[in-house]
Amino acid sequence: MASLSLPRFIAHLRSDAANLYALIDSARDHSLVTQMRQANIEHHCLFSGVKALTLARVAPYLVPMAALAPHLERLVPYAWGGAWSMVVRGTAGVEATRIQLKKSSLVRLPDGRSAYFRFYDARVFDRFMRIGTEGQLRWMLGDRLDGLTWVSGGDATRTRTVRHGPARKGLWGLVPATVPLRVTEHHWADMAGTREGARP
Repeated sequence: MASLSLPRFIAHLRSDAANLYALIDSARDHSLVTQMRQANIEHHCLFSGVKALTLARVAPYLVPMAALAPHLERLVPYAWGGAWSMVVRGTAGVEATRIQLKKSSLVRLPDGRSAYFRFYDARVFDRFMRIGTEGQLRWMLGDRLDGLTWVSGGDATRTRTVRHGPARKGLWGLVPATVPLRVTEHHWADMAGTREGARP
């Protein structure tokens, strides 16, 4: 397990900000989205239409890291591990990333009914990672997402990342091979434990 410091984590978020997004679960802290709205920070509800209005206080929101970059020193200690417990990487743009995540949030149950899958709550996703198949993970990532980083085990000092592995050529270079998924884990060396007074 590799060690990860708070400054290094923030530096990574800033260095790749054009391709990274915070996934905010407003059901865990709806005040965070209110604060972003007041601060004019760009954010996009995963839901659309009527559901975006009726579920606004409990919906998931996608926030471009570039919009959060000036606030990370205050925001990470305050929100990471709570309402914000997942980072998404995608190079297809904010709307394509939002659509892929929206698709991943709606699943079909064995009895044929549809239900919302709260994968954007890291506690739910962490349990899913223990029982989900690689095919299900590939379906979640689709071809729009490069990877997901989330708080592991409800401990904000531990994170795990699932991402597409390096591409490999298929049979004699003619048949595309399945790109393996890789999971890595980090432990925070100096994660700030307090959330007092920190706001975006």
